[in-house]
Amino acid sequence: MKTKRTENLSPPTAEELKERREAVDAAINSHEIEGLTLHPKTLEILERYARGDISLEEFNTLMDNALL
Repeated sequence: MKTKRTENLSPPTAEELKERREAVDAAINSHEIEGLTLHPKTLEILERYARGDISLEEFNTLMDNALL
């Protein structure tokens, strides 16, 4: 599914990427602590967000429409 970037046209800063990575890692680790494994598609979308490939708006759209 193609998404349109509308949130912010400039790429994330190094600080924003660091914050994204920390948030994504925390979410994954939280699930692992609970003994839950995230679906590979969820992990792929999380990774794209952490790398700055997609905006938060795109992330939410992809997660809402993901076929898991």
